[in-house]
Amino acid sequence: MDGRRRRSGRPDVSYGNSDGIAHNRSVILGTIHGYYKEALAVLPLDDLPELAPRLVGAGVCFGFGDPTTNIIANTLSSFLPDKPDPDHRAKKHKRKASIKTPSAAARSDAAGDAPSPPPETRTIAERSLEGLITFLTSYFRYLPTWDALRYLCLANADLLVAVRLIELDRCYNTKDERFHISSYAARAALTCAASSARQPDVDGFIAGSFSLASHLEFVTQTVLADRSYVLSVEKILLLSGMLKKKPRMLDKSDNPMIFADERRLRNCHTDANASGDANCEKVPGGLTISLRAVLLDKIHAKYLKAISRLPMQDVRARYHLPPCPCQRWLLLWPIQLCDQHHRQHSLV
Repeated sequence: MDGRRRRSGRPDVSYGNSDGIAHNRSVILGTIHGYYKEALAVLPLDDLPELAPRLVGAGVCFGFGDPTTNIIANTLSSFLPDKPDPDHRAKKHKRKASIKTPSAAARSDAAGDAPSPPPETRTIAERSLEGLITFLTSYFRYLPTWDALRYLCLANADLLVAVRLIELDRCYNTKDERFHISSYAARAALTCAASSARQPDVDGFIAGSFSLASHLEFVTQTVLADRSYVLSVEKILLLSGMLKKKPRMLDKSDNPMIFADERRLRNCHTDANASGDANCEKVPGGLTISLRAVLLDKIHAKYLKAISRLPMQDVRARYHLPPCPCQRWLLLWPIQLCDQHHRQHSLV
């Protein structure tokens, strides 16, 4: 993040080792707690105390923006402001006294000061981590949890930065291979992540995420313009109303992956950055298990493409054996060949 780069430490690469996984989870949680402290510093909890329970309930840090922006946007997407009160200023002092408990609870929950509770009562930071892991392992095939944790460490718990790092390691260079938020796979992964994070309103969260993406540049600039000041109530109401609108067509300036690439180059530390050579990204040996499966998929796709260009009659005559009737799931075979084979078997 601008001017406040967060170093979460090097990830543990003891793949599949319980101690390494626990270390990486601890490092990522520490980073996520820092994002919540930033979000709490700019939210006007004194003027709008109803924001506190919304943050604790729905303000996860994953989405299509940077983590701090995601926390604020997800909080405001579920925020229903009360009608304006003409005596707001006169009642301000009384309201301050009445919100000390929920505000303090929100800060304690987001900062991770309380001991780790059972799964059904996890803190918002712990639920965010579960959602981050679920998104990556749902979207990318053959990505185990410990690899997802490694990428999240490198990306400082920034979802789209982690997505980009995985694309680089897996050599996803074509337009069809790269991540698109409008794809069915991205929506499905986001839905799984929201369910894993126990979002109270999954459909509302999905709608709010795409609304954020369609206004990403404006929302990000508004939230992060000057974090030395608390956001005004007027700006909170403006952002809340904007995030509840129907998502518009994604403008090029609002492309989330462009912002993610900028954050990756500015903030995250990779193995290449550590060696000082931006053109030499070393893939750790532990990744070879999942990368081997990805490579086999790519080889399989090449064979399918080659077979599709061969004359179909020649392929059927020279290389395919007619299937038995019990193999009718092989839809590439003509029905007449199956019937002929069945008659031959019945004569034996």
